[in-house]
Amino acid sequence: MDNFGKLGTYLTMKINEIHIHHFRNLAQVNIVPSRCNVILGNNGSGKTSILESIYLLSRGKSFRHHQPKHYISHGFAKTTVFAKLHNPINHQDETVAIEKSQDASTQLRYQGQTVATQSPITKLLPTILFEPNNLNALEIGSQSRREILDWLVFHVEQDFFSNWVNYQHLLKQRNRLLKSSNLSPFYQQEITAWDNQISHYASMIHQFREKILQQWQSHFDEQLNSFLPQYADKLRLRYSAGFDVSVGLAQTLAERLPADMEMGYTRMGCHRADMNVVLDLVQVDEQGQKQKRTLPAVDMLSRGEKKLLMMALRLSQLPLLNAVDKLPLVLLDDITAELDNGALVTLLKGLKQVNSQLFITSLSDEIVPLIEEIWQDDIKLFHVEHGDIKPI
Repeated sequence: MDNFGKLGTYLTMKINEIHIHHFRNLAQVNIVPSRCNVILGNNGSGKTSILESIYLLSRGKSFRHHQPKHYISHGFAKTTVFAKLHNPINHQDETVAIEKSQDASTQLRYQGQTVATQSPITKLLPTILFEPNNLNALEIGSQSRREILDWLVFHVEQDFFSNWVNYQHLLKQRNRLLKSSNLSPFYQQEITAWDNQISHYASMIHQFREKILQQWQSHFDEQLNSFLPQYADKLRLRYSAGFDVSVGLAQTLAERLPADMEMGYTRMGCHRADMNVVLDLVQVDEQGQKQKRTLPAVDMLSRGEKKLLMMALRLSQLPLLNAVDKLPLVLLDDITAELDNGALVTLLKGLKQVNSQLFITSLSDEIVPLIEEIWQDDIKLFHVEHGDIKPI
């Protein structure tokens, strides 16, 4: 971990090379990417697996299957994804790698040295994925919405993660005691002592989240003007802390201790926070009076509008990463199947305007002239067939 001591001040690095070994049908794949990379191929050729392997390196998990046995090539004990990253400070290449084994064990390396946790590599590769299954993240539940928010806070606020780790550790300890069948007065006192610490970290996490929401809203408004102009003045981000911040979490936990003991877990806290997009409506009632209503946007928008909303939401996060000298890595998997030509142009132009590195897959090369028009000389084209990738 010592090698990562100064990475908090580093500009996030562009991928210069990717080497993938025994990942699904990708036996040995080597890619030298550009800023914008278009990967063409038929269904089952391996183009989505390339994005999946990059995501694995960045996040430590697949976006398709959590168990490595599902993505390690048949007959092999492990898969490895290795990348060279360009460091803009010293203009040298730095290396990161992840190795996943059939037994789900993980080996992480930076500059050839073992790394204890995924988070330092994740900080180097802030990755956003656009694929059909994650375009409904706002509808799945508060956890998926909270992850969208915390992904941004993690990459922008350097001290957020340590507070989050401490909070989660104390929360697990508290829940473990709450599950005890006979919670003695001594353990109740111990819980009360922990509650003060939990409340401290919850307050810090809340402040980080709230600060980001305030910065995020203006960029979100800009993207709404492009993707959903008819709702530009009606949609906004809404955040709830998961507890009453005016009284503090410690007091809330003390008041709820009997109920938490009965349920066996901690119901209130920043682990119950939520972030959503709401639609402000003005409706006229039967008496002709104007009534203001605020509803979740996903309850009111059409299926196509929800997809555009997710595009605006995630794209509006990228300028905040650029503001702290980070280069987002954007993965677009078969997005042409989900967007019409106008929405696709809006998305590609938006990605071009921010500093990012793009990997996009497509069944058809019809998208290529459009991408070339927008990205011009920063493009590389690849073709995948039966797990073999070649530059075009």
